[in-house]
Amino acid sequence: MLSFNVNKIKLNSVWNKDEETYIKLKVHISRTFLKNTGKLLIKKENLSLCMKRAKYPSRIKSRGEIYIEKECPSCGANFMPDKNNNCSYCGYGLQVYNGKWKIVE
Repeated sequence: MLSFNVNKIKLNSVWNKDEETYIKLKVHISRTFLKNTGKLLIKKENLSLCMKRAKYPSRIKSRGEIYIEKECPSCGANFMPDKNNNCSYCGYGLQVYNGKWKIVE
């Protein structure tokens, strides 16, 4: 993979439930690959994410960045963890601390 781009993020909805705030996002991404023939291949994807965080952030015991871009130490791609916190490209497991927001679906 040559590049990974987030092209657009759209906020679809926000709601509160108990002690948590939820948001639904639509994320448009593109990944660029170099084929064996020397030509570029661009794959575009749309992701739907549901994220949650504490409704009252002042009650959170530790702080962190909402989003930290990391590079996968195994394959070098931008680390986009799946639901098990593994690299979505090569499967490498890496501990990711999201601070306040957590992807729930």
